[in-house]
Amino acid sequence: MNNQYYLETSNDGKNIIRVVSEDKKVYIGSKYSVERDINKFTGDLGSINGNTIILVFGLGTGEHIRELLKNVMDSNKVIVIEPSLEIANLFSNIENSKYIISDKRVKMFVYDKKNIEKNLNSSIESCEIDNVKFISFANYSSIFEGEFKQLSTYLRKVIQNKRIGRDTINFFSQILFQNFIRNMKQCARCGVINSYKNLFQGKPAVIVSAGPSLEKNIHLLKDVQDKFIIICGARTLKALKNADITPDFVCAVDPQDITYTIMKHNLDNTVPLVFMDSANYKIVQEYKGNKIMFSNEGMETYVESITGKKVDSLLQGGSVAHVCMGLAIYLGCNPVIFIGQDLAYTGDKFHALSAKAMENPGDVAVTYLEQHKDLWLESEKSIYVKDINGEMVRTSIPLNSYREEFEELMEKCIGITFINSTEGGAHIKGTQVIPLKASIDKYGVEEISKNISFQDTIKKETVENNLKIVKNNLIDIKEACEKGIEYAEMMYMYYIHKKGININKVFSSLDEIDSKINDIQKIGIIAYLLAPYVDKVLNDEKYAEKLNELEYDSGKRMAEKSKSLYECISKAVEEALKYID
Repeated sequence: MNNQYYLETSNDGKNIIRVVSEDKKVYIGSKYSVERDINKFTGDLGSINGNTIILVFGLGTGEHIRELLKNVMDSNKVIVIEPSLEIANLFSNIENSKYIISDKRVKMFVYDKKNIEKNLNSSIESCEIDNVKFISFANYSSIFEGEFKQLSTYLRKVIQNKRIGRDTINFFSQILFQNFIRNMKQCARCGVINSYKNLFQGKPAVIVSAGPSLEKNIHLLKDVQDKFIIICGARTLKALKNADITPDFVCAVDPQDITYTIMKHNLDNTVPLVFMDSANYKIVQEYKGNKIMFSNEGMETYVESITGKKVDSLLQGGSVAHVCMGLAIYLGCNPVIFIGQDLAYTGDKFHALSAKAMENPGDVAVTYLEQHKDLWLESEKSIYVKDINGEMVRTSIPLNSYREEFEELMEKCIGITFINSTEGGAHIKGTQVIPLKASIDKYGVEEISKNISFQDTIKKETVENNLKIVKNNLIDIKEACEKGIEYAEMMYMYYIHKKGININKVFSSLDEIDSKINDIQKIGIIAYLLAPYVDKVLNDEKYAEKLNELEYDSGKRMAEKSKSLYECISKAVEEALKYID
């Protein structure tokens, strides 16, 4: 769009921008009354509280942003997305722009399709997603219709992914922490992923997943398994074994007992098990082969604080297949070839038959649905995406989000060739679609030396001693929380009676307590347990800052919020200590 932009003055004396395109001119907003546009903008925004995140499409001359900032609170965030670099430059030359630019509540971005999702992700926290208000100024959404639609799509995607991640952590918080601590206690018998970095530099890898198309070509790996690094998850371990194929690594990520049920008949396997720190502890405990640990993203520091070793994380997403790909990349493999990675209901199937575990109630249920498609169609909300042949194929929202995660991860992996040799399913952008036979002919040219040495690099004594330190730190935090509750109650009483309490001393004591509790090295270890409690408090509207709030009301609200947070942390610490003991 070759537009030209000019800064003018509206009839009511405010700055306004005129857009000229192909001899047509249009104003952003009303030439006659910018004030009317501003009033409509603030009116459409509706009521807000201190937790509200306001995402504005359109910076213009910033007149509406200046007015908005007069009516929001210190705790609000205002994110402004401007689709035109030229308009952003015009704005920066306006005298009053400096007040908006310097306001700590404001973040501004020029729309860039490559970076917009990243910018949204970095600007909106998981605990804030239920409080986002998205609004377009004046006629921005029609002048920049394409950018507006794209931004709306990206925003929905970011919120959806953050909600899935948040809800997963909240739902599985106790299971994740229980697994984490149990795995730490038994990790002295395990290796760490760092010992295997770039071990198979430049060697081809095959990721074997459990999609419906797996049976079409899994057999082709049997005679060439010595020429590829074969990586799978728990579900496809049995399928490979039945095809007389031995993988080089099996990955375990899921914290639930369902994964244990799927894998329990293969726990005597000697294939190295690569497991996440919070993977199901029963699998790690009972697996007979060598075990190699990697950290969940964000938990590296805490794993190191217990094991005394740096333990890297792998590229990961919502499924074990993402971790399998992450492992291949960490090992230095190139190219990375996928089979069974349908990410769709190819042939109206959920999984490959060979990858089902019929003792698992979930697999029994999906098999029943596959056999009774009328029930499936009624019960399952589906979407359609392009398959590897350009036709439409049925998938689900979770499977499609996995596909999108693959595409995002692949885009970051410069220099690595990704090949989709799945004979069916959704197309994954960033992959070359090549039949497995052709991939084998091209890349299976030489045997790979697979002498994988294994060392127990983590010392039992180190783990035991460090867990004692963790325990003592948590006890200190619990004691600090108990004091914090007392001071928060004193703070509340001060704002009720306004006498008899040295409020400055209370504030000073609370600051000291917060400093102790907010020591991320000490408190972060219980992040899994803490997340759902803190999330609940932070999203509780009664604790949100109110517009034009009186000191009396603000003080009471902050006291109640502080008390609730101390109680939440104390409860999480209590739970953590049970598992550590």
